[in-house]
Amino acid sequence: MKPYILLMMLLLSGLSATKAQQRTRDKLFPSFQQDFSALQQKESKEAPKDPRTTREQIFTNYRPQQNTRQGSTATLRTNSTSKNPSDINVEEAAKTLKAKQVNLPAPTAVPTQGNESESSGPLKTAAPVVTPPAKTAAPAAAPVKKSFERKKQ
Repeated sequence: MKPYILLMMLLLSGLSATKAQQRTRDKLFPSFQQDFSALQQKESKEAPKDPRTTREQIFTNYRPQQNTRQGSTATLRTNSTSKNPSDINVEEAAKTLKAKQVNLPAPTAVPTQGNESESSGPLKTAAPVVTPPAKTAAPAAAPVKKSFERKKQ
């Protein structure tokens, strides 16, 4: 019995809350219902119903997209007349690669600027000069006062 009473109380409190919201809306916006009904009428007039289902609209009368770029068809045509790289023999491919390679001039020696050494090893630099500290007599160490020790009585 208790669950039914609780369910009825929740239902009644929900209904009273929605009724209160409607009253508040009507007080704040008196022309809300008129504006809302006008919007619904506009939507019903503007949206003509198509008798076909969505599936029929999508999957029937398919027209592929037309190519809008002008230069792309010309490049496709020129590439289609040549052979694919996978269709060429190994010997022919080697010949075409050798023909396409650019003959570079022989490497020349880079001129130096005077008394530079021509070594390709790591760069050698002089070790830094470190002067040892002067030996002086260290001051006598004073006894350290430790604050955590107890005073002797």
